[in-house]
Amino acid sequence: MRPDEAAAVCRLVENVFNEFVAPTYVPEGIREFMKYVTPEKLIKRSEENHSTVIAESYGRIVGMVEMRNGDHISLLFVEPREQKRGIARGLMQRVIALHNCQHITVNSSPNAEPIYTRLGFTADGPEQTTHGIRFVPMTWTRRTKRDSVNQASQVMARKLAEPER
Repeated sequence: MRPDEAAAVCRLVENVFNEFVAPTYVPEGIREFMKYVTPEKLIKRSEENHSTVIAESYGRIVGMVEMRNGDHISLLFVEPREQKRGIARGLMQRVIALHNCQHITVNSSPNAEPIYTRLGFTADGPEQTTHGIRFVPMTWTRRTKRDSVNQASQVMARKLAEPER
């Protein structure tokens, strides 16, 4: 993200947050979140230990992911009409490659938990609330080729062990 894109990125985040997340938050949580997503703070974080990757379609910003220290997702938002088109997955792939991630954490809003699960994250515990912000702590760990082979072998072994019907 370039600094001149910060305002558009924050508008996207605010719009998606207001539509999907804010209705499930108490006023304190909404205020706390909105303090975090100002263009000035986004730029300041990107000059320090955060990186922001955006997705564009026909010159419009349609998605964004902000990562802290190369191992924690601070924000991941996709414009509603662009959702379910692989944009979040593409953004994740870009930050994983950018930071050579082996392990990523996120404090997912409860309504985004299924999305993160589809992206390979697992919940680390129950829903929590801090300063009115509801979240589920989740973790993603890079799977090695060996892990994939082992999982496929286990599935095959289960299928072979099942009695025929």
